[in-house]
Amino acid sequence: MLAFIEFHSSMDTPFYGVKGLKDSEGKNFAPFPDFKMPVKEIILDNSDKAAVYLNFEGTHTGAPFNGINPTGKSVKFSLMMLLKFKDNKIIEKRSHVDVNDIIKQIKQ
Repeated sequence: MLAFIEFHSSMDTPFYGVKGLKDSEGKNFAPFPDFKMPVKEIILDNSDKAAVYLNFEGTHTGAPFNGINPTGKSVKFSLMMLLKFKDNKIIEKRSHVDVNDIIKQIKQ
């Protein structure tokens, strides 16, 4: 079982625990209820960290995204996460994604 202790959606905005993860990420997943997020690559170092490269694919049929009502448009974008582990559990997650690219895709 993975336990998220600290999640960062931006540089200095931590969300704590599983509730923090849901509170932060729920608004990002809800607009795309059919989303898939296949892992493309994982890079491990010899410490307690891993970089994960993923592709997100989904259709904007759910909740509004950044104030934009559902458009029915498909989106596909990449994102990168840096994960930190302790006792075989994820204790910190930082991710980077281009929100403007997502907005551009759902407005086209």
